[in-house]
Amino acid sequence: MHRKQSSIKKLFELFRKDVFICPEKITYIFSENDTASPACYKIEFSEKLDQELVNAFSGRCKSDNAFIFCYPTVGFNRETTKLDTEKLLSLDDYLDLPILSIDQTLITRWQLISYLANKKGMEHFSDTREKFWQKQLDKVWHHKTTQKKEGNEESIRSLYEVAQRVVNENLNINNLGAIRNNISEIEAQVNPF
Repeated sequence: MHRKQSSIKKLFELFRKDVFICPEKITYIFSENDTASPACYKIEFSEKLDQELVNAFSGRCKSDNAFIFCYPTVGFNRETTKLDTEKLLSLDDYLDLPILSIDQTLITRWQLISYLANKKGMEHFSDTREKFWQKQLDKVWHHKTTQKKEGNEESIRSLYEVAQRVVNENLNINNLGAIRNNISEIEAQVNPF
C-alpha cells in the first residue's frame, strides 16, 4: 500500500471518490520484556498509544535488561472489531497513525506495512536495514503472543496479529462498497452473459 501508487488509491481516483478510513478502537498492552527470554516484568493497558504515554510507562519500568513493547491486545477477531467511526481519517493521516512502540520509538501503520512488504518477504525480502525503526521492528520480529481459541492455546507472532488489524481496517474503507457495486455494474455491461 504505497501512499501515492497503491491500488486502493488508484481505484478511488478512477471512481473519483475520496479515501477515508476509520481506525479500530484498540486497547494496547504496554509491556516490559526481558531481552534474553520471553519473561515479562510489567504490563499495563491503555486505550491510546502516543509518545507521552510510552515515555511515562518507560519511566515506571525498572529492569536494565529489558525492552519496552507496546502493541494491540491479543485475540484479533474480525467479527467483534469495533471501528472508531468518530475518527474518519484521510489515507495519509491513517498511515501516519502509530500502531506499535518499541523502546519509545513509535511505529506507524505505514512503517509496519513497509517493513512486512519490503523486509520480510510479503513483496520481496531484504536483509538491509537503513532506518532505525526497521531495526526496532527486527527486535520484536520473534515476539509471540498466546491466545486461547476454541479451548486450545495458540501462539502467533505479534506483528502478524497487528498486521491482521491493519488489513481489517483497510477492508472497511468508506466508499469501498460503492466502488464494488460500480465494478459489478461495469462487469455486467462488459460481460452480459
